Amino acid sequence: IDNGTYSTNGNSDGQLDAGEKIGYTVTITNSGSAPASTVTAILSWKADSIQIHNGANATITISDSTKSFSNISSGGNANNNTAPFLFTINKAAFDSFKTIRPLTQYINFILTIKINGVVFARTPFMLQIAEPNLIKGENKVTGTLLADSSTNHLSIKLYNKGLSQATGLNATLTTTSPLNIHIPGAVRRYRGRYS
Repeated sequence: IDNGTYSTNGNSDGQLDAGEKIGYTVTITNSGSAPASTVTAILSWKADSIQIHNGANATITISDSTKSFSNISSGGNANNNTAPFLFTINKAAFDSFKTIRPLTQYINFILTIKINGVVFARTPFMLQIAEPNLIKGENKVTGTLLADSSTNHLSIKLYNKGLSQATGLNATLTTTSPLNIHIPGAVRRYRGRYS
């Protein structure tokens, strides 16, 4: 859930995007012959080699990790549709990567189910995190030919090859020849959404 209900925050596209607060729901089925009493479920996660588990730069922060499913009769089921697990995908953790990482990242979650306070099952599962992947496209120069004292305009296209929208983009143009080239208004904002 990423549509603003149940304290979530996202763009309502139904996928997990970097920067969103997600509500996650599960259904637990009792396939045994006896009722299961005082059923609880705990959501946790395990960082892989390029993810950070704790601290301000943690890739995922689970803010609501334990849910009660009360009693589940034999053959019955229960869900947490109206009280989802809540976790935030830290966009800054993705933005601050200094090393090459895979375009597609998965988070390794673990759902621990307890009956009467005793661990009954631990189920690992993975969820994919979508993020933008911007590629520089074509350049277009307008104005007179590049010459001494000429004024030119440079347009640079961006393409998003990632799995989610890129919004709020700023670009900074610099030069290696500051004595010969002056760039007024070197910071420009890309308008619109790139998906």
